[in-house]
Amino acid sequence: MSRDDPYVRDNRLRSVLCVPLTNQGSGVGLLYLENNLAPGAFTPSRLALLKLLASQAAASLEKARLIRDLEERQSRIRRLVDANIIGIVIWARDGRLLDANDAFLQMTQYTREDLERGLAWHDMTPPDWQTHVTGSLSELTATGVMQPRAKEYFRRDGSRVRVLIGAAAFDAQASEGVAYILDLTEREIAERKAVESEQRFRDLQAELAHANRIETVGQLSSWIAHDIRQPLVGMVASANAGFQWLSATPPNVGAAQRSLQRVEEEGHRAADILDKIRALMKKSAPVRERVDLNDLVLSTLPLLHSEARHKTINVQVDLAQATPLVSADRVQLQQVIMNMVVNAIDAMSVSGEKEKNLTIATQVDDKGGVTTSVSDTGPLLPAEEYDRFFKAFYSTKQHGLGIGLAICRNIVENYGGRIWGEPCAPHGTSVRFWLPGFTSASGAGE
Repeated sequence: MSRDDPYVRDNRLRSVLCVPLTNQGSGVGLLYLENNLAPGAFTPSRLALLKLLASQAAASLEKARLIRDLEERQSRIRRLVDANIIGIVIWARDGRLLDANDAFLQMTQYTREDLERGLAWHDMTPPDWQTHVTGSLSELTATGVMQPRAKEYFRRDGSRVRVLIGAAAFDAQASEGVAYILDLTEREIAERKAVESEQRFRDLQAELAHANRIETVGQLSSWIAHDIRQPLVGMVASANAGFQWLSATPPNVGAAQRSLQRVEEEGHRAADILDKIRALMKKSAPVRERVDLNDLVLSTLPLLHSEARHKTINVQVDLAQATPLVSADRVQLQQVIMNMVVNAIDAMSVSGEKEKNLTIATQVDDKGGVTTSVSDTGPLLPAEEYDRFFKAFYSTKQHGLGIGLAICRNIVENYGGRIWGEPCAPHGTSVRFWLPGFTSASGAGE
């Protein structure tokens, strides 16, 4: 600032002093003084006094700033505590609760009078959780924080509340600190309801799957009756022949034995058919096991051959060599195959095509998975139909329920697979499902 400065001229300044205000080497302001009476007003003695006053003013300004910052920080903390979003407690090392917000008091049913009477952590902690208190205090002393963990407290009425708690110490000795407590009651109730809802959903799926199996067996009843009648007729004929051979003179024991052997074979054949039907109709929880899909296809065909012959459908089997085992419930996979085959037979029954071919095939891919397909020469469907096949309550049959293929999709996807439909050239439909080959991971539930 020079004498020619307009401000100096206008105010007729004779002496000016500007002293920086510093505290511990940091600038906190400036001390600026003017004198318009005499030049050289700020003598060395006066300057020394002013510098002393400036240093005290700097310390006072810094202290005022620190107090203001502390008040603002405390105000923010108090707003957080009073917001009652979660429980907050100020604690002492001896376990006393020095202060707590309303959220914590409501959670535990204690009152501020209880705090004033010296309510402590160990008063609220059940005996089976007492050892955790010592461990938490050791962690706070060593690190200054206690990582969040679940534990239980006694409420004032003696009931228990499960909480998630974390804490931090105010000083290195962990003489005091703050704890944050979240009530897990509603969360655990919601989780329990979710588990129960999931179980009800699975029970409903099981009921639908069982109903679908009964419906399928009902559809097959006339076919099955024919298949069972054949071995029964054979048994009667063989028994009659045996009686005749034994009644001959002399009795032909060898021929009679062969007749009785045929009776036994026909009896086993009828029993085998009945066992397969009973397995399909049986209502039981799915059991994972190692299933050979080739063997499953071959064991399912006897239940379907009669109707295929009746409707002049040529059944062909094209099975891959040495297919890997899959981890699944055998009866459920048989249900999937039977649904696919019954749908194919029904489609060709109404198609009017002269050539009716049904092909059941298995293929192994380079990832070790197995694809099982059922292809027919029925009518060619619009492309959008193949996307709707597996939706619940959608059916291309006039009287179909529309749950068969939806249940098939659920079964296949539960075992980590997928199922889809696609057109066959020149006409017809192929429904396929893929399952991963058995591994130690996929079979862990067995």
